[in-house]
Amino acid sequence: MTEDDKQKFLKPGYRIRIINTWRTLVPVLEDRPLALCDSRSVDPEDLVATDRIIPDRVGEVYYLTYNPNHKWFWLEKQTPSEPFAFVMYDTKAGSHARYCPHISFVNPRAPEGAVPRESIETRSIVITKV
Repeated sequence: MTEDDKQKFLKPGYRIRIINTWRTLVPVLEDRPLALCDSRSVDPEDLVATDRIIPDRVGEVYYLTYNPNHKWFWLEKQTPSEPFAFVMYDTKAGSHARYCPHISFVNPRAPEGAVPRESIETRSIVITKV
């Protein structure tokens, strides 16, 4: 964001969301699929704010600590025509999804020699008035 945009939008009266769109690039994804955690199963204390240090800046992400109550979902044999869209971050407090923990995992159901995962994602910033 430009400095002018930051002055305008990073104050009360605006809501900012980061929406992630993710899809596989292989015809049928079996190797290391993406799993999404149901945000309703995440307690606030499960999230640990962590610095994300990259060469030209420092940001912040949340790490998720283990909780047996987490509910994870994934789409078995996902195809490119079945993308995921999910909320990465929402500034508005409430019981709605504000974060969506996600991770790829070693799929024990993947056949020997499954095509390695290739994927693409975009992140869209959505700014609205509250």
